[in-house]
Amino acid sequence: MKILENDHFYHINQTMQSNIKQLVKAIANGTVKYLSRSRVGGYVCELILNSAMSATQTINHDQIKLTFSTPN
Repeated sequence: MKILENDHFYHINQTMQSNIKQLVKAIANGTVKYLSRSRVGGYVCELILNSAMSATQTINHDQIKLTFSTPN
């Protein structure tokens, strides 16, 4: 019985995490859409995007230098 209770709570936890992620994504998308309506907001979005994409990680593989964007 204990195993079934743990599975039930695990499923509830996963569902809550999924719902929270969807809510955060919806808020972020709405904020970006709202900001993009004006020139200043578009500029702010551009600054955020450039800041996120400027973080890179370089990897050398078989004497080939590969550079990847690491926005997280």
